[in-house]
Amino acid sequence: MLTFTDTYTYTPRYQELDFWQEDQLLFDIETTGLSAKYNTIYLIGCAYHKGRKITLLQYLAETPAEESEVLEAFLELCKDFQGLLSFNGIRFDERFILDRCQKLQIPTDALPDQHFDIYKACRGMKSILNLPSYRQKAIESFLGIHREDKYSGGELIAVYQSYCNEPDDEALTLNYEDVAGMVEILPILSYAHLKDMQIRITDLSLSSYTDYQGIQNQELTFTASTSFRLPAPLRLHTDDYYIILEDDSIKGTISLYHEKMYHFLPDVKSYVYLPEEDMVIPKELA
Repeated sequence: MLTFTDTYTYTPRYQELDFWQEDQLLFDIETTGLSAKYNTIYLIGCAYHKGRKITLLQYLAETPAEESEVLEAFLELCKDFQGLLSFNGIRFDERFILDRCQKLQIPTDALPDQHFDIYKACRGMKSILNLPSYRQKAIESFLGIHREDKYSGGELIAVYQSYCNEPDDEALTLNYEDVAGMVEILPILSYAHLKDMQIRITDLSLSSYTDYQGIQNQELTFTASTSFRLPAPLRLHTDDYYIILEDDSIKGTISLYHEKMYHFLPDVKSYVYLPEEDMVIPKELA
């Protein structure tokens, strides 16, 4: 087994390291296929940080027979951490590791119970982000990160197979960019905190407009400052509002309606409607 180690000081574009705890081990695996029953893990890349100093490690099996050494080295490293951090690792990477360890009779007690999955968190924000997909590349594009992978996942397998026949130094950094790139997309997690954001209105105005049916309506236009800065602009809109969040400010318009407001009761059978009074009262009073 070969081990590659690199330590560097990270310069944040946003607040990446605020979303990565020092007791979390970031990791990513490379496999010879999608099925743990018929394929093996040939590389595990992982990283941790102390402040802005990031240490990145990669464990490479020089031959398929060294898969157990790679797994044991990774699990030994896990003993120093309380949690895992990954991209789609709950559904794939961790499951694959557990299945391979079971087959190779390697104890997995050292694997932390806590596991934060960036992909799963992003999928939970679908209604806010509304991205075309939630793959790492799509998130990078949204955040304005432009990174070209040298190889796709399928091509990496061919590179590794070539390495097994004729070793070279290139294989040592096969998923280096995937692990390092995972750090860069961490700011996407800031959008999960929008509900906790404090807003201070800086400008408010009311204006009239005529819609496409010729009906006169009113809309509220506002600008506001926010308690934290977003890494990329976000646009939220329905038929009733259009809002743009950018950096540490918000601006938008909200349509106003002048009509009767209706309240829908959760348990209609417990109430009675009195037509002449146009009101609803509890059955006990009726």
